[in-house]
This record gives sequence, C-alpha cells and structure tokens, in this order.
Amino acid sequence: MAPLFEQQVHPGLREAYPGLADAKSKILIDPMARARAWFEPGLVGFEVPISGLLRHYGIHEFQHMIDYLEKLPRGGSTGEFMKRGISKAEAEDLYNRLVGEVVARNAQFRWRRDEKYRQRNSPMSTEGFTTISRERIPRDQQIIHSYEDLFP
Repeated sequence: MAPLFEQQVHPGLREAYPGLADAKSKILIDPMARARAWFEPGLVGFEVPISGLLRHYGIHEFQHMIDYLEKLPRGGSTGEFMKRGISKAEAEDLYNRLVGEVVARNAQFRWRRDEKYRQRNSPMSTEGFTTISRERIPRDQQIIHSYEDLFP
C-alpha cells in the first residue's frame, strides 16, 4: 500500500482533488489473479493479472471515489445483493442498474476516446455504449443509493 499519487499518475485528478493526497492505493499484479478492483473512502485497490489493466480499472474506481467526494449515487457489487438472498442473475441486473455503476462504466468508455470526441459527445449520450444506460432503465427502477449506506 502506498500514497495514491505515488502509484497512480493522474494529473487532472490530483489538481481537481488535492485532498486525495492522503488517500492510499493498493496494487497487486499477479498472473494468477482474477481482475478485480474496489473503492472505499481513502483507498482504491486493484488485483490484476497484468499491469495493462490498471488504467482500465483505475478510471472506474476513481469515478467511484469522485462520486463519493461529491456525494453522488454510489456503485456497488453483485455480492451485496447476493448477501440478501438474491440470485446471481438478478443481482447482476440490480448491480447494472446502480446509477454509480452506469457512470463509472461510462467513464471507462470515454477515457479511451480522444478529447475532441469527449467534447462533442456528452456523458449521457455515451452511456448507451456501456452495459446499460440510464435511458434504458425506467426512472422508478433506477437504483440510487448513497455512500452512507455503505460507509456510515
């Protein structure tokens, strides 16, 4: 584990959120690892089989970190739904409907595009290129949780 900005190079994030200098980053690169990443206040963690996946997962987790700081809807995991006795298939559906996950997947999609593309296409217009967009979810079925649910 190390200070976030010692392991993660993201000048824009550092400039916009200087308070993250106190955050930590944990990285494990192991060819046997199943790629996964997580965020909790003050920490982002990554277990990946190759270093090339760090940026892909990092963008997603940094978006969760920003959403937490800005008090926007959070992401989650299929596991949190399965703990409540929900089937894996339904848990994946519920996970995909978490607004925080829609936003984080969209951030992953957009970082691979050039600046010109990002300026011409609003984030809402590119949500449909991710797993599921807010437009495809009826408003009364969108899942909007706060981070206080997880981190009181």
